[in-house]
Amino acid sequence: MFDLDGLWKKVENLDKTITTEIKVDMFTDLAKIMRRGISWFIKNTKSPINILETIEDYKEQIHRITSLMGKLLVGETKTKFYNKINIYKQAGVQESLAKAVASLESLVSAFDIIYVAKVTNSKDEDVANLYFESGELLNIDWLRKSCDAQIDDSYWNRLSIQSLKDDFYDKQRRFVTEIIKKQQNRVDLLSWINNNNQSAGIFTNFVTELKFQETVNLNMLILANKKFELFLRQLSG
Repeated sequence: MFDLDGLWKKVENLDKTITTEIKVDMFTDLAKIMRRGISWFIKNTKSPINILETIEDYKEQIHRITSLMGKLLVGETKTKFYNKINIYKQAGVQESLAKAVASLESLVSAFDIIYVAKVTNSKDEDVANLYFESGELLNIDWLRKSCDAQIDDSYWNRLSIQSLKDDFYDKQRRFVTEIIKKQQNRVDLLSWINNNNQSAGIFTNFVTELKFQETVNLNMLILANKKFELFLRQLSG
């Protein structure tokens, strides 16, 4: 779907003037979407998975979302995307490869976006806009970033934190699905959050408080995940 084999070979064949640090960073982005993709399809596709059919079902929409990535991203995620492209280009990587690899970090969400579009009979771009906007306004992107800051060299630590990040992705998908089902027209998400603070505040107020703390630990993030679940139950109730 993402031509990861082709991208991997291009990174392998980069000029020797490109630093090892840059290459490792690019390989890491490739590995992340591979892991996320495998995990997502195992959990969300009926077994046994028909690989060829699944590729055909998702490939066209993934290419469309990829081409719109710069337009769809918002806030810190958009800034990070363009910063990463510039870092790769300044290191000597061609712009097309720099952009392709830099987009992978956000494209881990493409599976959820396409899934929501299918189940709600919505346009990919509308779902993607709402998805990335929710990541920014509800601070879900910040929570996942905070999860990364908790990682150490322990196998079980990495496994548990990755599981927590996956849960935040799943909840973001559930949130977007519920919002689209409840709203007939395009949603002004910021207004919706402000108008539904009694239910949304269970989660949003807690995360706002977290962001004011000097340090954030894994227990706080687990509790934030619990608050998110309570919010979603009220939303779907």
